[in-house]
Amino acid sequence: MPFDQHYDVAIVGGGLAGSALAIAMARGGSSVIVIERDADYRDRVRGEWLAPWGVTDARKLGLLDVLDAAGAHVLPAIAGRSGRPLHEETPEGDLARTFFHPTLQQALIDEAERAGATIARPARVREVTPATDGKQPSVRFDYDGDSIEVSARLVVGADGRTSLVRTALGQPAREHRSERMLTGVRLANVGGDPEMGYLIVSPEPGGLTALFPQGDGHARAYLFTHEADNSAYRGDDGLRHFLDTAVGIGLPAEVVENATAAGPLAAFSA
Repeated sequence: MPFDQHYDVAIVGGGLAGSALAIAMARGGSSVIVIERDADYRDRVRGEWLAPWGVTDARKLGLLDVLDAAGAHVLPAIAGRSGRPLHEETPEGDLARTFFHPTLQQALIDEAERAGATIARPARVREVTPATDGKQPSVRFDYDGDSIEVSARLVVGADGRTSLVRTALGQPAREHRSERMLTGVRLANVGGDPEMGYLIVSPEPGGLTALFPQGDGHARAYLFTHEADNSAYRGDDGLRHFLDTAVGIGLPAEVVENATAAGPLAAFSA
């Protein structure tokens, strides 16, 4: 693939944020390159619920059609411990959406390419050089066996917690870790109302559980609990412990009685 030597915008990272930015900038007439590490997007535990006001923002950016075409699921209501659904929408009438991260990532980077962005994928960034007097910033990366260097008016780091762009700018990573364990998994064979999610906080045994249906019996589920050891969520019994804990906090048992894992189960210090 031929690359230009210079772009208006070079975006390191082709996830949701990087690709969405690429679409907006390319549609506006800027020359854009997106440099993405992964050849295929994989499932990881992360947020897959878009609040109603976020749906409004997606519509204003011209991305809601992309979201919906990627299989986004409309989720009009959320229930707490009472089990009563709370209907949520914006003044414009926008309702929350859930989605499967890898599918949406692929849809957005495909749309960025259709909008005119150049996609370098898979590519490994080797160096990001900040702007100096008289010289614009640049990115050097490996692609298809070649070492490529491009300059840009603006380099954007959308490359996550281990950001090379942040490192190149000399900015330290900042994090705060709580004493709680965050655990998540994508589930299949989920029961209950597919148009109602759950967000339940319980003082006894102490914790939070959330479940957001994604359609076709799938849902993303989370726990946020006082636990110091994640070993209970490993191995063959890990999912059973996850589901039992969620039900103990208040998730209706019938919603997950037949649930199976449809992706990795991960637990880590929040």
